[in-house]
Amino acid sequence: MVQNLLINIDTNNNGIDIKVHPNPVKNALYVEKDVATPTNYILYNTAGSIVLRGSFATLTKTISVENLPRGMYYLQMNGEVFKVVKF
Repeated sequence: MVQNLLINIDTNNNGIDIKVHPNPVKNALYVEKDVATPTNYILYNTAGSIVLRGSFATLTKTISVENLPRGMYYLQMNGEVFKVVKF
Protein backbone atom coordinates (compact mmCIF):
# COMPACT_ATOMS: atom_id res chain seq x y z
CA MET A 1 0.00 0.00 0.00
CA VAL A 2 1.38 3.39 -1.00
CA GLN A 3 0.67 6.34 1.25
CA ASN A 4 0.48 9.95 0.19
CA LEU A 5 2.57 11.92 2.64
CA LEU A 6 2.79 15.69 2.75
CA ILE A 7 6.09 17.33 3.49
CA ASN A 8 5.53 20.67 5.16
CA ILE A 9 8.48 22.77 6.23
CA ASP A 10 8.41 26.37 7.42
CA THR A 11 11.72 27.85 6.37
CA ASN A 12 13.62 29.84 8.96
CA ASN A 13 15.35 31.94 6.29
CA ASN A 14 12.34 33.89 5.10
CA GLY A 15 9.30 32.56 6.93
CA ILE A 16 7.67 31.14 3.78
CA ASP A 17 5.59 28.04 4.33
CA ILE A 18 6.32 25.49 1.59
CA LYS A 19 4.36 22.28 0.97
CA VAL A 20 5.65 19.55 -1.37
CA HIS A 21 3.36 16.65 -2.26
CA PRO A 22 2.63 13.83 -2.99
CA ASN A 23 5.47 11.84 -1.55
CA PRO A 24 6.08 9.24 -2.87
CA VAL A 25 5.43 10.70 -6.32
CA LYS A 26 4.72 9.01 -9.65
CA ASN A 27 4.26 11.69 -12.34
CA ALA A 28 4.01 15.19 -10.91
CA LEU A 29 5.28 16.88 -7.78
CA TYR A 30 3.23 19.83 -6.52
CA VAL A 31 4.81 22.74 -4.67
CA GLU A 32 2.68 25.25 -2.78
CA LYS A 33 3.90 28.42 -1.06
CA ASP A 34 2.01 30.93 1.03
CA VAL A 35 3.83 33.90 -0.59
CA ALA A 36 4.37 34.40 -4.34
CA THR A 37 8.07 35.20 -4.26
CA PRO A 38 10.66 34.26 -6.90
CA THR A 39 11.92 30.76 -6.09
CA ASN A 40 14.60 28.65 -7.74
CA TYR A 41 14.56 24.89 -7.36
CA ILE A 42 17.01 22.10 -8.12
CA LEU A 43 16.23 18.37 -8.07
CA TYR A 44 19.23 16.12 -7.39
CA ASN A 45 19.54 12.35 -7.57
CA THR A 46 21.33 10.41 -4.82
CA ALA A 47 24.62 10.68 -6.73
CA GLY A 48 24.38 14.47 -6.40
CA SER A 49 23.73 15.08 -10.10
CA ILE A 50 21.22 17.73 -11.07
CA VAL A 51 18.29 16.11 -12.89
CA LEU A 52 15.91 19.10 -13.04
CA ARG A 53 16.08 22.80 -12.30
CA GLY A 54 13.80 25.74 -12.71
CA SER A 55 12.17 28.74 -11.09
CA PHE A 56 8.74 30.15 -10.41
CA ALA A 57 7.22 33.23 -8.77
CA THR A 58 3.67 31.96 -8.27
CA LEU A 59 1.98 30.34 -5.28
CA THR A 60 2.02 26.90 -6.93
CA LYS A 61 4.26 24.93 -9.24
CA THR A 62 3.87 21.51 -10.85
CA ILE A 63 7.16 19.73 -11.47
CA SER A 64 6.94 16.81 -13.89
CA VAL A 65 9.01 13.81 -12.78
CA GLU A 66 7.35 11.20 -15.01
CA ASN A 67 10.50 10.72 -17.14
CA LEU A 68 12.78 10.17 -14.14
CA PRO A 69 13.67 6.65 -13.02
CA ARG A 70 12.41 5.30 -9.70
CA GLY A 71 14.48 6.28 -6.71
CA MET A 72 15.19 8.92 -4.12
CA TYR A 73 15.69 12.56 -5.01
CA TYR A 74 16.40 15.80 -3.15
CA LEU A 75 14.52 18.99 -4.00
CA GLN A 76 16.44 22.09 -2.94
CA MET A 77 14.42 25.29 -2.66
CA ASN A 78 14.65 28.45 -0.50
CA GLY A 79 17.59 27.06 1.46
CA GLU A 80 15.67 23.88 2.39
CA VAL A 81 16.04 20.34 1.10
CA PHE A 82 13.03 18.06 0.66
CA LYS A 83 13.57 14.31 0.32
CA VAL A 84 11.31 12.92 -2.43
CA VAL A 85 10.73 9.30 -3.45
CA LYS A 86 9.80 8.53 -7.09
CA PHE A 87 7.96 5.23 -7.68
